[in-house]
Amino acid sequence: MNQVKFLTACRPMPHVSRFEMHRYWDEHHLPLSLRVRRALDLLHKEHAYTVEDYLLHDELWGDGAEDPVGYDQVGVHWLNADTAPATLTSPPAQQAMRKLGVDEKHMTDLTRSPSWFATEHVVYERGPGRTVALPGGPYLKFYSGWYARTDVGRDGAHAAYRGEHGSLITSLATDLGLARYVQNVNIYDPTIEHLSKTVRGTVADAFDGLDEFVWLRDDLIRALDTPEGKQAAKAIRESQNTFADRATSPSWFSVERILY
Repeated sequence: MNQVKFLTACRPMPHVSRFEMHRYWDEHHLPLSLRVRRALDLLHKEHAYTVEDYLLHDELWGDGAEDPVGYDQVGVHWLNADTAPATLTSPPAQQAMRKLGVDEKHMTDLTRSPSWFATEHVVYERGPGRTVALPGGPYLKFYSGWYARTDVGRDGAHAAYRGEHGSLITSLATDLGLARYVQNVNIYDPTIEHLSKTVRGTVADAFDGLDEFVWLRDDLIRALDTPEGKQAAKAIRESQNTFADRATSPSWFSVERILY
């Protein structure tokens, strides 16, 4: 089965804390999502909750890595790519999305929370099975969302991202202690792209690409304490800079909640 991801990068309403938004999603939004799962034909769903780790952030992604500010939460929904356009434009799905959108507005500032459809590409994974950064667990996830440089363009940026950049990270994975690396590529599908904005009322631009790195936290700390690890992190940053506008591209650490 071909799968497509629907991603939402969320910021809380001004009067709501990050913790309050996370708790609301767990206690209220998840039960609603389960009730409308069939109407949307969702295969899987997870939430990634942002956690702060300023020291590691700067060591990994360079000085001032917290600017621009990363998102407070990511929602990930897997759908059947072959049937998603028909499913999501059906009356039951439209009603389900409206219910979800109304519920999100209790805590989430939808106008500052972009959403988009993407294909997932697992570029590197060490060991059998999927590595998950569960709350309180030993693993840590790092997101890097990026926008294409205007002088490179989306097509050129995606070609570099999927090609040379992915190969570079695979070659440096051991030096950086990496457990898993995934690329999410915005597909700009006109048959469903409009749903990501009109249903949610989003005005913020979606990323052209979203990186997911996962480490054992201790492995990342050890790697960044070595010359090889420092050089690997620098090489990845420099590679991203050839196709992405890093000045407008946020990054952040997260833990994952696999919901179904």
